Amino acid sequence: MPEGDKRRREHEVYAELAELAGSFIHEIKNHLSTLGLNLQLLLEDFQDPQSQRERRALERIRVDRDALLSLVGGLDAKSVIAFAPGAHGAGHQLTARVFVDYYGVPEDAATGSGNGCLASWLVQHRYFDEDPIDIRVEQGVSIGRPSSLHLRAMRTSHGIEVRVGGGVVDVARGMLLAARLA
Repeated sequence: MPEGDKRRREHEVYAELAELAGSFIHEIKNHLSTLGLNLQLLLEDFQDPQSQRERRALERIRVDRDALLSLVGGLDAKSVIAFAPGAHGAGHQLTARVFVDYYGVPEDAATGSGNGCLASWLVQHRYFDEDPIDIRVEQGVSIGRPSSLHLRAMRTSHGIEVRVGGGVVDVARGMLLAARLA
C-alpha cells in the first residue's frame, strides 16, 4: 500500500475512533444535564426524610412514556434518575431507579454514569452533610435485577472527583475492534 494511502487510512481509523469517543462523551453529558434538574425536584419533595415512606414512593413510580419522551425530546439528556434513602439490601444507603425509555430501555438495572452524576450531586449539595462520601446504592430491584453500586466522591481543587464501581451479572458482551493498520 503506498505511503499516502496508508496515512489516509490511518486518519480515517482515528477519525472513526474519535467519533465513537465523542458519542460516548455526549451520552455521559446527557445524563449530567438532566440529572441536576431532576435531583433538585426530588430533593424538594423529600426535605423531611422518612426512609420507608420515600422508598415506597420510589417503588410506586410509573413512567408515562409519552410524557417522558416529550420532556426529553428537546434536551441533550435523555434519562431520569430518582433516588430515596435506604434500601432493601443491608449496607446500602440509597435506592435508585433510572428511566431511559428514550433509548428503548424503560428502566436500567445498573447505571454507572447516572450514579456517578448522582454521587457528584450528593457531594455538591451536601446531602449526607459530609465530604467525601463513600456509599452503596441499590438499583434494579423494581425490575427483578438487583444491582449494587459503590459510589465514592469528594471535592478536590479541580472539582468533584467521582468513582463508581459495583457488581453486576453479565447479560451481554461485546468487543470494539479498530481496523488493523498495515
